[in-house]
Amino acid sequence: MPTLESLDRSSFAFTPTVLAGCYYGGLSLLTWLLYGWDKWMAKTGRPRVSERALHTWTILGGFVGAIAGQWLFRHKTRKLSFVVSAWGSLVVHVAAWAWILSS
Repeated sequence: MPTLESLDRSSFAFTPTVLAGCYYGGLSLLTWLLYGWDKWMAKTGRPRVSERALHTWTILGGFVGAIAGQWLFRHKTRKLSFVVSAWGSLVVHVAAWAWILSS
């Protein structure tokens, strides 16, 4: 039976790909949760998540969560600024990574 000491530590390395995946995955999960929370608060008439916060988390890298939140919760889909910020952020981040990786 293998012991903890015999495991290859290189399989646990934090490569740039793993770090980027954790970054975008974490921000997307947070943004998706914020969209869900804001939708629930809107339905119950309670204080909402600010639009600035939703835009900020989307632009920082939570665009996948924002797009998923808009689609799954049917939230902020009629506000053009939210649709543009989510899809625009996706395009900008993909373009930036393409430029970085091509250098």
